[in-house]
Amino acid sequence: MPAKLDRPKLCRSRLAFSLSGGDPGILESILRLGVAQENERLVQGALAYARGRGGEAHELIGDISALTLDPLIAGHVALVQAELIANLNPGRAIALLDEARLMAPGTLVEEAALRRQVSLVAAAGHPERLEALSGQYLRRFPRSFYAGNFKQQFAAELVGRKAAALDTAKLDAALLPLAASEQRDLYLLIATEAIARGRMELVRHAAGKALRRADRETPQHMRARTYEAAAMIVTGDFEAGFAVLEGVDRAKLEGEDAELLDAALSVAEHIRQLPAAAAAAGPPPPGATASAKIEAARAVVARVDQMLSGARQ
Repeated sequence: MPAKLDRPKLCRSRLAFSLSGGDPGILESILRLGVAQENERLVQGALAYARGRGGEAHELIGDISALTLDPLIAGHVALVQAELIANLNPGRAIALLDEARLMAPGTLVEEAALRRQVSLVAAAGHPERLEALSGQYLRRFPRSFYAGNFKQQFAAELVGRKAAALDTAKLDAALLPLAASEQRDLYLLIATEAIARGRMELVRHAAGKALRRADRETPQHMRARTYEAAAMIVTGDFEAGFAVLEGVDRAKLEGEDAELLDAALSVAEHIRQLPAAAAAAGPPPPGATASAKIEAARAVVARVDQMLSGARQ
């Protein structure tokens, strides 16, 4: 004799399936067969969400406390609730994402909630929480299918903040628990983003950290040397930076990194020619407040940032 059908459990499992990205048509069949019972409002809200009717979905499930629901669906519901209000009330959305993580630890729900929280706290200007949540994600889900995209997102949002808001000591502390190879790759991503935004001091910091975590003569080692030296030529260590650039093995660089090396060498050669050009121009006119050499150097430094940034865009 077949076991009695557990309709509420079946309904909850199908809700979880649909809220995880499954075919929403399964929810329509639940409503059509009349087996939703006490979960009917949730099913209707989930269906509205899946069909892109956000306003209707919020009306149906926005005020439901996910903490009172069955653990099978609680985290999914909190995640959807957060997404429905993320643009209008990011603070409340962040709190709902905390609930989603609490109710579904170690699952795709927790991972998705962490990724979304990082984006929201970055936009809200909470650097300490950004670093804490990012570090938590990288420690808990380093081998995730989504980890590569997350690292790109992390680097972009970290570098996109105002320079005064970035504490490199706290950044280093957040990345310290990761494996050396993971730290290396993240620092390289940060250096790449910083080059594109013309933040040369941050380029130098991140590239230097990556360099110390890369095996010598590897492509990662050459990338780190290129980034660090490109920053050095405009941040006070021109001769040392130029010498490093000349020693980079271009054959171990690819695409934009090779273009960056070429651009940096071209800029360095141009800067080296400035003293001779200034001397040939003769003394500055009477009453000048700065020498032609200094003014030319300032103009070149401004162009350097643009050229190096352009090589990475």
